Amino acid sequence: MKDFIRTSGHQTASLKVLTLTAVIWCFAAPHAIAQTISFDSFIQEWKGRGIDVDHMYGNQCMDLMHQYTVEVLGFDALHAATAYQAYLNGDNRFDKIANTATGVPQKGDLVFWNTSVGDAGHVAVFIQGDINGFSSFDQNWPLDPLGQGLAHVQSHNWNGVAGWLHPRSAPPVQVTSFFQKNSNGQYAITCPTDNLVDAQFQLANSSSNVVNFPSVAMALHRESDDGFITDVHVEYNVTIPASTTYQFPRSFLDGTNANLQPGTYRLVAMVLYGGVWIELSTHLPFTIVSRSNSCGQTVTDPYITRLANTTLPVQWFYIRNQSTGLWYIVSTLSGVMMLDRVDKNTSFGIYWKPINTAASIDYADAGKNYSYVNISSDGRTVSFGSLTGGSQDPQVTALANTIQPVLWYYIETQPVAWYIVSPTGGSVMLLDKVDQNTTFGIYWKPISNSSFTTYAPQGQRYSHVDVSSDGRTISFGALQ
Repeated sequence: MKDFIRTSGHQTASLKVLTLTAVIWCFAAPHAIAQTISFDSFIQEWKGRGIDVDHMYGNQCMDLMHQYTVEVLGFDALHAATAYQAYLNGDNRFDKIANTATGVPQKGDLVFWNTSVGDAGHVAVFIQGDINGFSSFDQNWPLDPLGQGLAHVQSHNWNGVAGWLHPRSAPPVQVTSFFQKNSNGQYAITCPTDNLVDAQFQLANSSSNVVNFPSVAMALHRESDDGFITDVHVEYNVTIPASTTYQFPRSFLDGTNANLQPGTYRLVAMVLYGGVWIELSTHLPFTIVSRSNSCGQTVTDPYITRLANTTLPVQWFYIRNQSTGLWYIVSTLSGVMMLDRVDKNTSFGIYWKPINTAASIDYADAGKNYSYVNISSDGRTVSFGSLTGGSQDPQVTALANTIQPVLWYYIETQPVAWYIVSPTGGSVMLLDKVDQNTTFGIYWKPISNSSFTTYAPQGQRYSHVDVSSDGRTISFGALQ
């Protein structure tokens, strides 16, 4: 039976190495497209060979996963920085199934390990097994720090397995053509109304049955992370008779609709099938090489204009505990508070829990809990000393004797508005509102070189955004 504590001697030795070196493994960003083959054929093709889809970090586990999804499943999927993050993100073309004491994947399922085997986790393709153990098609297990390991069949126990992704049934249609009429895919946008998309695609139903889809769409995604941007056009209640081809109507998208900034994007055909949106494999990439948002118009949003040509002090240093994932803010006077919760029904919105030499509404004051709290001379890290106050609060003790990277700088303007700026100065966002009924809690409105869910992404709004060498002030240039 499954044992989530005991490990064999061989596996224990491997896990110890992975914990120390996992920062360099299981990263990939694939671009390959191929015709589908069977899983058995895939194993025969790649067994004993190295797969390096992105030509970065050598032969990683995610390289094998991406090659598998393209060659066997027929689509490119699960873009993420690490294997475990790909599992957490999921994908609507898969059912996510958590590991249990009695569950066993099916052949061809993608099995994911959590960070107990290393910071990046691991992924492999399930071949066969039962509750006592299994075999899978792996790469970079055991870990090869040089990334030279070859694809092979590997035996495993169940320790560290977070769960698996089971491919859903494919829609009974395929894209036979997908074409864009108005450009070679390279754009310089000089006005928000410039036409970016003038495209069509066709879906072929090669079965002997009538197929009906509640919705069929042409969607726009980012190429880098497959992130959804917008629908170009949606058709409803589409019926495709047996052995016929459906022509999706000619569809258009301009700069105003999507506020697209320079970058690489792709058009995809999608169908609503089995209650979920399924992305079909054929896609059309294009690149926006430059953009001007002015087009005779001036920026009037006061939350954007008020920052232009100013230099503002950093009020708080925003950190996230690397072990617990909790967010904290730190002042230059050693004050520390933790983001406890949000409530849109209050006037202040965010409940900041005092952690060190700080006070906040609805909480008891926090005394000195650390021997020191030091912000580095460049403002990029915060160091915490040993515990001094005898606190047993895990939200306090988790910071003791650690060094945490600064992820954002908090600045304030008058009338009161709070912004966060990335350490590179590349991204600026406004604390717009909060809602405890969302998973993220805080709505960050993009201001410059940033994006956030439910908002249109924003390109560069200022001639420069510079963080001072000591990380204590932020300077903004003129409006672009």
